[in-house]
Amino acid sequence: MIDIDLTSVRSGLRSPANNAKQKLPGTRLTVSDLQLGMKQVIATIGRRHSRARHFLSPVRPWRGLKFLAMALLVLTVSFCADVYQPFVWQKSSYDMLRIILWMVAALFFARSWACFKPKAEAIVTSDGRPPIVYLRSFKDDAAQVATRYKPFAFWTSLTLLSWKYWKSLRTSPFQHSVRLEQTVASELGVLAPFVAIGEPGESYPDFGATRAYFEGADDAWQSAVRDWMDRAAIIVLVPGLTAGLGWELEQVFRGGYDAKLVMVLPADRPKARRARMSAAKRLCSDPKWRRAFEIEPNNELLAVFLGKDRKIIRVTCTGPREEELRIALDLAALSILDQSGGAL
Repeated sequence: MIDIDLTSVRSGLRSPANNAKQKLPGTRLTVSDLQLGMKQVIATIGRRHSRARHFLSPVRPWRGLKFLAMALLVLTVSFCADVYQPFVWQKSSYDMLRIILWMVAALFFARSWACFKPKAEAIVTSDGRPPIVYLRSFKDDAAQVATRYKPFAFWTSLTLLSWKYWKSLRTSPFQHSVRLEQTVASELGVLAPFVAIGEPGESYPDFGATRAYFEGADDAWQSAVRDWMDRAAIIVLVPGLTAGLGWELEQVFRGGYDAKLVMVLPADRPKARRARMSAAKRLCSDPKWRRAFEIEPNNELLAVFLGKDRKIIRVTCTGPREEELRIALDLAALSILDQSGGAL
């Protein structure tokens, strides 16, 4: 078992000059090597065959129309306030109201766009590349990972009323954390379609993985997950306590898909983290994987995956943040797709 502790390289991650010479502990890779390796992976996998279009086979069409109507209503209110502004509002009050209304409208437009995304099956079929499958407990849809503090990020975000900003909508209001799922999607989604099972009864899909929804008996979604596992390039799993996730992890080991597996742990309080690691240890039928959670790491466990000769690799860090999670995901992708050149 190999431990890669990213704590010592954290200070150098912000400097491109340091990236070229600072090696990641336990490997022969620098951060620059890692970035170059990911570009080679993208070139090796190739581009998608074709793109599934929005509005064709949408995930939640009626919800999409509802959010679109709400966005247009908010914009109408904004324009009406503009007409009556000289008579009712002080200029400073009106400017603040207009900013708030535009932000709300942008959020509704972004939600509408997510509802009109094609279903996961359509994207996987049209794309042609092996998918990246995201497995988690539904309650972990809100799981977060810390990000570097930016003193004026909130006020800066008020001016970022671009479609690109609101389409991603990755950050909390003060940008101290980001959603785990969307961080994984932005880092690995360039390699292949990023898909997940949506929560039954969910009124609208969250940002991140493209959802597939199955109502009724468990056979339908279980059959889809087995098919995805068989075709997947990478399987990203967030350890949890639910029975459905336990079944998914059991299928990973039973089908011999653990060579594609990377387990990612979100930011948790100490008690919740211990419960998560205990559940992972209990559910891992392979002794190698079980041992990864039995032996206490020196720092917080961030990711676990298989390296060369099926050796377990654990990526750890003190107070892991988004930058370290991205490095862990890149290391896992290079190892799983056998593009590390023996450096792992």
